[in-house]
Amino acid sequence: MKNDIKLKNLKNLRLNVKIVLDEKEMTLEEILKINKEDVLKFEKPINFPAELYVENVKIAKGEIVTVDNKFGIKITEIYNENINDI
Repeated sequence: MKNDIKLKNLKNLRLNVKIVLDEKEMTLEEILKINKEDVLKFEKPINFPAELYVENVKIAKGEIVTVDNKFGIKITEIYNENINDI
């Protein structure tokens, strides 16, 4: 009962959620040379799953989709072992 009350109080807590398509390392020199309209190539294929992070903890992956002319993510896998790390 006591844990239910604590969880109920936390349900309105706002957390940072982000979708990561890919990552890469670049040298400072490469970053300083970036100009408007440059295209940065990443290694993952276009249909590769994106990763969903909550407070910088990877909790799921999924497919990028469009919803009402905006992008979203359709969850295909949840990493339950990471949920407690948030």
